[in-house]
Amino acid sequence: MMTELHVNDLDASLAFWRGLLGFGIAYERPEGRFVYLEHPQGHQIMLCQRHGRFETGPMKSPLG
Repeated sequence: MMTELHVNDLDASLAFWRGLLGFGIAYERPEGRFVYLEHPQGHQIMLCQRHGRFETGPMKSPLG
């Protein structure tokens, strides 16, 4: 199973996933604000900055 998270701020999310958790970028589409991350232990996750598509309702804090 592959997890894809839609995030409010891709740069802040990358600082967390890369800086704190040790993931590296395996693939990215900068124009689409999308990254595919891999961890040295084999974990994978996709991050995409929110763009309004695929949202079925209003996104209100707190999210998640």
